[in-house]
Formats: sequence, C-alpha cells, structure tokens
Amino acid sequence: MPIRWLRNTRSPRGEARAPEVPEQTTAVFLDLDNRQGIAQAAVAAAELDPDSPVERAWDEVAAQCYAAVSAYLALTGPDATSSVAQVHQLLVAAARRVDDFYFDNEAVLRRAAAAAAVARNDVDAALADSGLLQQRLTGPDGRWLSYPAVAAATAALQTRDRVLRDARDVGTPADRRAATVELQRAGAQLRELLERAPGLVEEARRAVDSAGTRLAAVRNRATGVPGRMSALLREFPAGSSADLAGNERRSHGHLGAAAELLASAKAEAAQDRPEQALALVGQAREEIGSAEELVDSVADRLELLQGIRADPAKPERDARFRVRDAQRLAIDRGMVGEWGSVLDAQAGRIDRIVAALPERNPDYLKYQRELEDVSEFVADIVNRMRQRSAR
Repeated sequence: MPIRWLRNTRSPRGEARAPEVPEQTTAVFLDLDNRQGIAQAAVAAAELDPDSPVERAWDEVAAQCYAAVSAYLALTGPDATSSVAQVHQLLVAAARRVDDFYFDNEAVLRRAAAAAAVARNDVDAALADSGLLQQRLTGPDGRWLSYPAVAAATAALQTRDRVLRDARDVGTPADRRAATVELQRAGAQLRELLERAPGLVEEARRAVDSAGTRLAAVRNRATGVPGRMSALLREFPAGSSADLAGNERRSHGHLGAAAELLASAKAEAAQDRPEQALALVGQAREEIGSAEELVDSVADRLELLQGIRADPAKPERDARFRVRDAQRLAIDRGMVGEWGSVLDAQAGRIDRIVAALPERNPDYLKYQRELEDVSEFVADIVNRMRQRSAR
C-alpha cells in the first residue's frame, strides 16, 4: 500500500512547546518527524549495503533533518540564534528533501525490503529445520550418533545454528545470508547421513564382497605376469622391459595389503561399525588398483611390442600423417612462414628414427616412444596454430 505522505499521524495538541513558537511551525516539525520516521523505516527494512548510493543519499537527507530539528528545539532555549521564520523554512526544506528521496528511491526500497523479508524467512526456515533435525536425534535416530560421520555432522549443524543465531541478532545482511547457506548445507548433509544410516551396515558388507571379488580377479591375472615377463625378455631386448622387472613382487605386496584391509573391514562391519568398514574398503580398493596397474602394464607392454613387430611401419605412418595434417593446416591458415620449417624438421626427424631402427634385435619400445614424441610435438604446434587463428 502506498505511504500517505501528506497525512499527519500525530496531533500537535498537547505537545509541550514554548509559547513563542507558532503552532504552524510546530505542526511542520511534527510532520517532518513523521515523514522522516516513515522513510527511516523503509531504509531499515531494505537492509541496504552501507556503501550503496541509496544509503549514502539517505545519510545526507537524515543529516539535513537532524539539523532542522536541532534548530527547532533551540527555539525554546535561551541561546536561540535563528528566527522562527528561518527555522520554519529549514523544517519545510527538510520535509521536501525527505519526500524527494522517498519518491526517487521508492522502487529500489520496496524491492530491497521484499528481498530482505525473504532473507529473514530463509533464516527462520533454516533455524526451524535445524531444530527439527536436532530433535530427531533425541528419538530413535539418536542411535546413529555412534557413527563418526553422523556425530561430526551433528556437531557441525549445532555450530552453524549458533552462528546463524548470532548473525540474526547482530550480523549484517551478508553475514545472515552466508550463515543461512552454511546451516542449510550442514542440515542437508546430516539429513543425508541419517537417511543412509539404516542401510549402512549392509552397504559395508556389499562393499567388502565387491572388493573381494575384484581382489580375486586381479590375483588371477597376476599369475600370468611371470610368463609375460619371460616372453618380453625372450622376444625383445632386455631394455624393453627393464622398468617392469619389479612389477610381480610389488603387485603381490599391494594384493597382500588389500587382503588384510578387507579382513579388517569385514570385522568392523560385523561389529556394527560400517563407516570404519567402508573406510578400510576404500583403502583396499586403492591397493587393488595399484596392483592392477602393475599387472596390466606387463600385459600391455607385451601386446604393444608384439603389435609393432607385426607392423613396424604403423607408428611411422601415424607420425607422418600428423605432420602432413599439420602442414596442410599451416597452409590453410597462412602460417607457413612461421611453422613450415619446423614441421619440415619433424619429417626429417621421422626419417632418422626409422633409419636408426636396426633390422636385427630392434628396440621397438624406443622406436615407438621417439615417434610418439614427434606426434606430441606436432600436436602442440597444431594447437598453437588454432589458438592463433581464433584470436
């Protein structure tokens, strides 16, 4: 509802004033006081940032109002320095300034006040939700407080609740918004944990079983590592597999550690400590993953080298294709002057790599890696050309 600026809500009748102050001047004073109060309430409800232009404009208006009021009050004292007429004009000018301020900023103030009201509702809703969650823990759900994650989430919720209550009472709007979001986030986390808690023991048991199945599969694949290492050493130069020499021993170490972790996880789950069990399963999975990489790297290396031996020209063809593709791009983008000689040098580099591959006991791993280096270098050039064209 629009504010009725021109309606006096106070009556000068009965107000204490000096007899020499005309009733008309007192009425103007009371009218200014009424208008200023309405505008001040609107500014307060908007909860504006102290540095906002509207807030700064209101500070100037309020200062003018205080000066006019002080002049009016001084009329009743013995040291009055202004005439009644001068004070009357100051009061009228201040009232007009209040009117101008309000009508110039009414839309902004109303929008800000509406947003502030929503924010206050959000604060109340977050605190109410927090209260319900904490009350929930006094009932049957309280048994889940023995789970470390639930206990920690509950403590976090209680902390965020206190922070928001403090912000509501003495904080800035920004403080309240931030504290509301944090409390909502803490509530959501606790609620998720409480919903998950009843099935956590079964989840832990399934996780143990699943990790155990994966452990068995990797163990089975690990039995092939000695044979594949033997094939690598028999079919290719020793340098082609030197970095894999300790994979069998290291993979066994990871698999043994995973087995111990899973045994502990199973025991924790059996004692109704599913969170601890799941944490141990997570560690076991990391160990299994490390073992898997070691096992698979041996099989991958053998497959790679056997593939190159079957078609030694394929890595060369791939590298030359990348060079030719980059050369066409340089022509299309008008960058031959900048990159042409660099790309020609890569073609020559491929020639030298291919020529250096001996016919007898060739080091296919070194050959493949050197050609990969060329391809990666060319790919970087292509990327730089495309970035330059996009500017």
